[in-house]
Amino acid sequence: MFRQHILQRHAIINDDVISAQVRLGKVTAIIAAVNLHMIRIAFYMNLSLMYQNPVFHSISPHELIAIHKIKYYYKIVLQNARQAKLTLKFMEF
Repeated sequence: MFRQHILQRHAIINDDVISAQVRLGKVTAIIAAVNLHMIRIAFYMNLSLMYQNPVFHSISPHELIAIHKIKYYYKIVLQNARQAKLTLKFMEF
């Protein structure tokens, strides 16, 4: 049950990352960056919960791949958010 809860949380975070990536634009860049910060906090909280729980040792390779995908998407979206912020600053001048 604990493992299922973790997987559901990761699925929610993954959906948020993808939707943030799709939504990301000049107007929403700053809001997206704040949301990404919250996603990162939730991601690391989930990881620490798993490491503290013995159920973590029974997580399948497929589930570990899903965790790494979340980390990968987060990095991509963060790069896009930084680029969008630079674009906003450039357009202000």
